[in-house]
Amino acid sequence: MSFNFFHVFTRLKLNQSSYSTTQAKLSKMEAEMKMVFQQKVQEKESKLKISEEELYARHKEMKDALDKQRMELEDKKRRIESGRPPTPDKSGSVSIGFIDHIARHKADRGVLSRSSTLQKKNRFGIGK
Repeated sequence: MSFNFFHVFTRLKLNQSSYSTTQAKLSKMEAEMKMVFQQKVQEKESKLKISEEELYARHKEMKDALDKQRMELEDKKRRIESGRPPTPDKSGSVSIGFIDHIARHKADRGVLSRSSTLQKKNRFGIGK
């Protein structure tokens, strides 16, 4: 077997050119992959930003609704505590005041307890 310097040199040159073309292809593919990655990151960030804005808007709406409801309840509590007459509800019916409600409840309970006491006495033959 003879050693051919020209043959070795040619092979080395081919390997070098093949290596450099492969490196160029790899560099190009890496750059493309980075671009695609950046594009996907930007898309995800924009979607997240939109979702965040929607979430904040929904939170604000819910907070405003709760604040409005709290104010209405505080106003109703002040009216009840001050003894002012009840105001009509949204449905148009007039709600009774807290004090009136308690008075009616006590009266109903008193009537019921007296009648149930009489029924118990009559059941045992007492008071006939």
